[in-house]
Amino acid sequence: MDVRNKGFTLLELMLSMTIMAVIAGICFGVFHLGVRAWEQGETRVIANQRLRIIPELLRRQLASVSLPEWIRRDRRFWFFSGTSRSLEFFSRISLLTQQDEGGALVHYRVRSDSAGRDTLELYEMDLLHLRQLGGDVPVLTDGDFQGLVSGWHSVVFAYLGPEPLNPEDDPWVGEWDSTTRKGIPRAVRVSVQSRAGGGPLVWIIPLAVTRDDG
Repeated sequence: MDVRNKGFTLLELMLSMTIMAVIAGICFGVFHLGVRAWEQGETRVIANQRLRIIPELLRRQLASVSLPEWIRRDRRFWFFSGTSRSLEFFSRISLLTQQDEGGALVHYRVRSDSAGRDTLELYEMDLLHLRQLGGDVPVLTDGDFQGLVSGWHSVVFAYLGPEPLNPEDDPWVGEWDSTTRKGIPRAVRVSVQSRAGGGPLVWIIPLAVTRDDG
């Protein structure tokens, strides 16, 4: 009767360990793919939520554009100005403090990172504080702004001016210079492109100005 050792040989042990390593690698790869898919799904959900929230925030503030009377008395008519990458105005509504009274100077801007992706940022200053400064806005730095949403391919503002004399002319302009234009545009257009090559999402927000007697 053969009573020799019936244990695993070194070759069998190495083969078993190799098979276990391969199985573990496959399991880890499947798990990693699952985690990445879940993270990408979460990212898309958050991005879609922000795409719904941001235009509503802009609409609330732009619908409440106001001209404080003390600004008018001091002959400061720059209460609304904008470029394709920034937007500055007075509003009755402050988003950062969640107060609907008193109002604020509001400044939106688009900042690009090293990869060329755009971030929409917001700065607000309470009107009482601005009045204490004599109406002079301090020089703003990157640290003064709060990021609202990032990772977009592009964010562009445009402004609806008066009806053109020539119907073929485009009434939308890429800049609203407060030193050469009086009043405010009839509407603001925000074009957002979430990825390169994709079609932009366009929001058009009508404007109407009110006067504050403060």
